[in-house]
Amino acid sequence: MEQLIISCLQENPTLRPTAQQVHDQLCTAELIGLKVVVPTLADLSVEAFTFRTFTCEQTKNTNAEVWMVSLCGSSTVLSVFNLTQKNAMLEGKLLMENRDTISRSRRSSEDGSEDSDIQSTGSRDHMSISRGHMSRMNCLLAVNSNTIVMGGHNGVIYVYDGNRCIKNILPALPSSILSMLHFRTTKGDDYVCAGLLNGSLALYDHYMLQVEDNQLQAKIFHMGDGPITCMKRHHHKLYVCSGEEVLGINIQDFTVKDRWNATHPSYRGQPLRCLVIGLKMVWTAQRFCPHLQLWDIETTRHRGTLPCCELVKSHLQKEALDSHDMRVTSLYLKEAPPAELWVGLGSGHLLIINASTRVPLMVVQRQLGPIRCMDAVKAAVTGKSINLVLTGSYGFVEQRYREEQNTDKATRRSSLESYGSLLVWDAAMPQLKPLMDKYGERQNVYR
Repeated sequence: MEQLIISCLQENPTLRPTAQQVHDQLCTAELIGLKVVVPTLADLSVEAFTFRTFTCEQTKNTNAEVWMVSLCGSSTVLSVFNLTQKNAMLEGKLLMENRDTISRSRRSSEDGSEDSDIQSTGSRDHMSISRGHMSRMNCLLAVNSNTIVMGGHNGVIYVYDGNRCIKNILPALPSSILSMLHFRTTKGDDYVCAGLLNGSLALYDHYMLQVEDNQLQAKIFHMGDGPITCMKRHHHKLYVCSGEEVLGINIQDFTVKDRWNATHPSYRGQPLRCLVIGLKMVWTAQRFCPHLQLWDIETTRHRGTLPCCELVKSHLQKEALDSHDMRVTSLYLKEAPPAELWVGLGSGHLLIINASTRVPLMVVQRQLGPIRCMDAVKAAVTGKSINLVLTGSYGFVEQRYREEQNTDKATRRSSLESYGSLLVWDAAMPQLKPLMDKYGERQNVYR
């Protein structure tokens, strides 16, 4: 909305949107569905994020905070953003040996932008990290309101508190950490599980993570030869992507109960990238693959294939799209009726599908790079509930109007196009779309 108003106030009339363009923009579900645009740092994509809820000691209000990591060469930038605080600033630090860099960026409203202002300080973490050189962080996980863990390329897990200070550094695991999951068993055991590049699972007792003891050893379970890139809990089983296979693991004794090859025939040899689980189906995606595979969760039988490239092409009415750009990079399944599957693609497109009918509901492109991470934020904050979907990527596509006709693309490059971006969406956006479409049709009657 802010970007639309700014465009309408352009001094040069030829740069203002037409009445039809204003009407079309006001009738899009994105106008209501895209809540916040959070630019991170220049030339750095958001690789992973997690969120925590906590009570502010000063105000006693409940807050929701997003932690995200971006890669900077061989190091990692940790950024933190408060979802519930008005005019919140992006805060973070460069994780490289013992030097911390604090960065702040103004919060950007729906379609507006603010440049980043980076400040450096000489502060240090409470615990020296010389025991394990801080390398590329592949994933992070909020265990509770005051414990966040990060898994690195060097196999080391770093335990942070809510003040962004290192509480513990665990001994290096035998391989790089690719995924993490927190879960409780029916017996009351509370675990943090790490998926490794060598096909193993590392299991930690949640309470032991907070003890400042660098000799804490994990229980290692070897599951296969393929990298464990994703893990999801479903009832009494843990479903993991291990190479080309999906494994169903009993969470009580960590024995493999189900195992099946979940690759597409045209993409043999490519490992699975991610999966989501519904009541009866498992949805899987492979590296470099533009297709989604559906599997019966009870029988493990194949139930269908969704060609994302063809779905986007038909929805946008485009003749040709690069299948590599349409590769699936992230998934989120909203199980509450109506069940919806949110699919992040390599082109930055966000494809939302009715999980029951498998019909596309909407296609949006507001990010330029692959949507590498996506998840929901559900919490009761300051007397109200929030239900959001977050997507992390690179770049932000601003709405542009008549200036596109006569302006070279290189000269109108937006500052946000070269920044990492975290987009905050209303989870109800797909239900808003048919309402907005009907509103637009009614308004067209009076044209």
